[in-house]
Order: sequence, then structure tokens, then C-alpha cells
Amino acid sequence: DPDSGDTPRLGAYTIPRIALVRTGDRYSERDLTDAQRALYQTDLFRNVEVRVAPDSVQPAGDSVITVDLVLRENYLRQVDTEVGWSVLDCFKERTQYTDKNFLGEARRLEVTGQVSKVGYGDPTRIGNGSLCASAIRDDPFSSRLNYFGSTTLRLPTLLGFRTSPSISLYSERRSEYQAFLRTTLVGGEASLTRDVWRGVPMRLAYSLEFGRTEASPALLCALFSFCDSDTRSFITEKNRRLAVASAHVERVRTDNPFLPREGTVARFDLRTAMRELGSDPQLQFVKGLGDFSYYKGLSAGAT
Repeated sequence: DPDSGDTPRLGAYTIPRIALVRTGDRYSERDLTDAQRALYQTDLFRNVEVRVAPDSVQPAGDSVITVDLVLRENYLRQVDTEVGWSVLDCFKERTQYTDKNFLGEARRLEVTGQVSKVGYGDPTRIGNGSLCASAIRDDPFSSRLNYFGSTTLRLPTLLGFRTSPSISLYSERRSEYQAFLRTTLVGGEASLTRDVWRGVPMRLAYSLEFGRTEASPALLCALFSFCDSDTRSFITEKNRRLAVASAHVERVRTDNPFLPREGTVARFDLRTAMRELGSDPQLQFVKGLGDFSYYKGLSAGAT
């Protein structure tokens, strides 16, 4: 059912490719549920039904079942924007343009722009920053405008498998209050997302960026053992390569994804930067993080 009575903008070939339900597959209700979820997650449809067709259109015999995909298209282009003010960021703004069917076949293109420290960070300072909270003046890394710009292209599947690849290009300047300023002239990331078990997605990613990090001498010495001027200047005065490979796995078994009262959530992250991956020899690390949450409803208002 096309949006606004127009002709359908998604082809008959694209939809089964996303659903990964093909003629000749063994019938499985679970596979039909997964197909419905996969179609919903594209945000291309307002309504999705994957169901067994009525008996009147079923073929004779008992070895073949006809399945209907009943869909109502959603808007295929979307613009989201938000403007705000906060104590540490002063004025900030974020805009994202999304084309959910870029060049057809449900390719998703996202273009994002974001700025913060507006009104205080150069070149946007107004009235010596009087419109911002006084706390921002104690931060040496807020004197310049923070920004983020990125373009991301996602494919719904890869070679017919339940694998969703994406590639991104970005540039940013990002700071943490009285801690550091990270400037990335240009960066990119390629990733793959796939269910390793049913309902257990894994995301593998590789990113390469060219930039530098500025921080206070005390922080560089305490956290990174860069305690003399030569080692500090190594990461603060010159743009260098940082290549990071990462893996993320999560298992969510809760009754509600936003306000769970029953169930468990387990996540594991592994990140590493090595010379063999293309990172600068002085910018190497290994980081692992795991967390587990258990939810139990104790009363109507307590979990």
C-alpha cells in the first residue's frame, strides 16, 4: 500500500530481500516473526503483516504454503532537528537528514550536523559569553566551537545474509569539561552487524581517523604517563593516525526495552588500537568492558 496513493517506491524484489523469506524455504513461524521485525526496523513501513494467506488461495496439496506480506509504506525522507541550552555546552543544535531508500533497494543515507558551545566558543562568541553559564569559563577547552559532521550509508543486507553493513565519513571537534579536546580532521568507519545467535546481535567495526588530543599536563601524566614536555607534545601538537577495531555483543531478554521489570541484559565490548591495524605506534591500547543487569519487579512502583 503506497504512501499518499502514489505508485509503490519499493520494488517487489527489494522487500523479500530484506525479509529474507524466499520461495522454497521451510516454513517456520519464527522466521516469519523475524521477517516482520526486519521490515519494521528499516523504518520504511508504517504497518507490516507477515501472515499465511487465506485457504482460498493456497495451492492444492499439503507441502506448500503461500505467505502474504502486507505493507503500508512510510515517508522515505525525514529531517530531524533539535536546539537546546545546557550549562556546559551553552547553545547547541543538531540536524539530521535521512533518506531511507537512497538509490533504491532500501539503502539508508544519514547526513548529520551538530554544533555546541555556540555563544561562547570562537567564532560564535556573543557578548563575551554572557549568555552562557559561568562554569563554562573555567574550562580551557570551551574557547572554540565544538562540531560534528558525518555521512553514513547503511545497507539492509549483504549478499542475501542477515548482515547489515555500513560505512561512515566524519569530522569533529569534541571536548570534555576540564579534561580534554579531541580534534579529528577526517575519520571513517566500516561496520557489520549480524545475529550470531537468534536475538544476539554482534557488531564488528574498524575506524581510522586523523587528529590530535589536547589535555591538561596533570591529566596526561596521571592517565597516560606522558609527564614530560616531549611526550606531551607528541599527541597534542601534531595530527596522528588512530585505528581502532571493535566488537560489541549484547543479549537482551526483558519484558520491555525502555522500562523493564523482568529479565536480564548482558553486554560485552572489546576495543583495540594497534600498529598492525594502521594506528600510530604510540597510539595503541586494548580495552574490554562487560556489564550484566538483572531486573525484578518488587511492587507496582519499584523494580
